[in-house]
Amino acid sequence: MQNDLQYGGQHILLTSSAWDAAESALKGLPGLKIAEDNLADVLKNIDGCIDIELEHRNSSKKSKYNSELIMIALEGALRNLTRGETTTYSSLEEFYLSEHERIQKYAVEPAPSVPLHNGEEPNTYTDLDAVSHLPRLGTPSYTLIRDALQFGLQCTLYPNSALIVTHESGKALSFKASMSPLTSAVARAATNHKEATRVLLQRAKVPVPLGRVFSIEDRSVALDFADSIGYPVVCKPVAGFKGIGVVSNIRNREELEKALDLHAISKLRDDDLIIERHVTGDDYRIVVIDRQVVAGVLRSTANVVGDGLHTVADLVFYKNRALRANPQRRMSPIKISHPGLHYQLGLAGYTLASVPAMGEKVLLASSANLSLGGDSIEILDELHPSIQELAIKAVDAVPGLDYCGVDMLIEDHRLPAADQSCTIIELNSAAAMGSAQYPMWGNKVQISQLLMEASAHASGLQVEKTQNSDIAITFTVRGRVTGVGYRRWIQSQAKSLSILGHVKNLDKRTVTAFAQGRSDDVAALVRLAILGPEGAVPTSVAAEPAETSELTSFEVRK
Repeated sequence: MQNDLQYGGQHILLTSSAWDAAESALKGLPGLKIAEDNLADVLKNIDGCIDIELEHRNSSKKSKYNSELIMIALEGALRNLTRGETTTYSSLEEFYLSEHERIQKYAVEPAPSVPLHNGEEPNTYTDLDAVSHLPRLGTPSYTLIRDALQFGLQCTLYPNSALIVTHESGKALSFKASMSPLTSAVARAATNHKEATRVLLQRAKVPVPLGRVFSIEDRSVALDFADSIGYPVVCKPVAGFKGIGVVSNIRNREELEKALDLHAISKLRDDDLIIERHVTGDDYRIVVIDRQVVAGVLRSTANVVGDGLHTVADLVFYKNRALRANPQRRMSPIKISHPGLHYQLGLAGYTLASVPAMGEKVLLASSANLSLGGDSIEILDELHPSIQELAIKAVDAVPGLDYCGVDMLIEDHRLPAADQSCTIIELNSAAAMGSAQYPMWGNKVQISQLLMEASAHASGLQVEKTQNSDIAITFTVRGRVTGVGYRRWIQSQAKSLSILGHVKNLDKRTVTAFAQGRSDDVAALVRLAILGPEGAVPTSVAAEPAETSELTSFEVRK
């Protein structure tokens, strides 16, 4: 006898024994709780197609899994039944590695606690829903669009994320992500090359780590250099970004060999690399705008904290929930498949199925880059004035650099720089605004607003907020935007953002619209408008403030 089930959008047939076993397991959802030592038995009943050997986490505290993990296992079992295949996992570690990419939700009971910093839960953000509609790299231009409209300025967005903001005087300011009029092209070129940055900082008598650049062909020379300056050392690409290929605290030649292997398979494997002495201290991003420190962010390496009950994988999945609730971090969770994660776990003698002791901090990356899932804590109120002065001195070493993220290693940000190890490791002329704008913990700094204000003042313009949190705008979209369902698509996006207004075709290559709502939502709609539905090719979106209107919906007009 066979039963019909819709799976993955298709109807499939299952044997009665498989159907009955799955049905009995799922009857208790969503409150289903089943002990580890029984879960394997339940799965074996599904015609023996899957066998998970679950390890006890703690002999005195048996963790109980509920609906989501069981659903993942059952889905895999049912899928394999339809193919006549058998999947056997020899360990929980193998199960994690095999199935993690399919896991959209993950739940265990009892759940790990929310990650804390000094007893505080992570910050919450009112624009999380608006940001969640945006593409992966859409947040910087979104925040700048929002600020421009709130300042009463016009703005025009292009497909490559270039943004032109125009003052009523006719003067225009150009932005692209965090690139602004405050930074010259020469300054960007200098800071994009780590060795050039090192030379400029040394000339300014700013402390930098001892190190050298090596060609990727000079592997043996790099190894000998590390031996000569002494371990620990850091290995990183000469023009790297987002922590790609960076390995810190390398303790011996064998570990450096492994780090060089990681560099060889990274996206920047063809770049020269730097070997430099590892400097003690925590990783900080100090943001300087127009010779003023406006933010200081302590960046902690991606990690989880053990509770003596949950596996590393459990803790990672729940840590990622907190990261995804942050507008900046939502697209940069801790990746179970990342080679650096397994490298770090291996150094500690752990796997994904290991259970760290209560309070044990387990590192999951070799650098404190936030794109790898690290933590961010804004600490400007505590940052010692001498450290702020050192950051400004470092930025002054590069002419034409009036916006910069200064990366520093500091033992204690509350103490004078002269009383401790305090070293500049990098200057970022287009530093991402999100780490200070959306910190996991600490004060939220409106970096995009400060950047736009400083850019305007540098051009002799005076700007101030003229709009409230609710705004109204008109915007015009040009390009291939008629006859491709663009108006209906805009209406759908507007409704999902709770925006009121209307949209209509102006001519064969132009659509015009009116929108009003929360500034977060309206800015998100403008950012989305440059994308359009499949078949559309918008070439520009021009928006400007407007007067509010009495509306109850978002309409498509002819």
